[in-house]
Amino acid sequence: MERFRTSEGMRVPFLESRRLSILNDPIESEGVFFFAPPADMARYTLRPGRSRVVVRGDQVVFHDATGRQSFDLSSNETAGALVGNFRVLLSGDLAELRRRYDLDFNSASDSWTLEMRPRSREMRHFIERIKVEGRGLYLNRMETFETSGDQIEIVFGEAVPLSKLSESEREGAFSLDSPKTLP
Repeated sequence: MERFRTSEGMRVPFLESRRLSILNDPIESEGVFFFAPPADMARYTLRPGRSRVVVRGDQVVFHDATGRQSFDLSSNETAGALVGNFRVLLSGDLAELRRRYDLDFNSASDSWTLEMRPRSREMRHFIERIKVEGRGLYLNRMETFETSGDQIEIVFGEAVPLSKLSESEREGAFSLDSPKTLP
């Protein structure tokens, strides 16, 4: 958590597989995730369709081929909780993480596993547990087990610190305006 707390942020590719109980085959996507502490996040999906979700403070913008939508996180308690949980983890706020979850942490050498079980009744209604695996400062995999039986697995590629991106790349990644191109 100390390494996350001192991180300057990152850009990391991801592969996501959603296994829904009502479908035989998983829904797969890939893209790029950006995080800049303490609160800016962006998720660009590049395949199978292009979309982006940018979170700046409490403002969320979603953009895909059908158009653009925006909302304030305070207007959607579930979205606010999910975004907040990810921010808390990547910001390395161990006290807040312990307030929100029952934690089980294991490490071997530089590899680690963190299992989180939600404490709040609202989150327990949707999420059974979240399992995060990493090496040092980097996330390798994150699995979310929902109470419905659905499961989301995200495999992360090699992270690039935000300091290695140009200023225009950093600004473009977190822009609330519609980009001309996706990263």
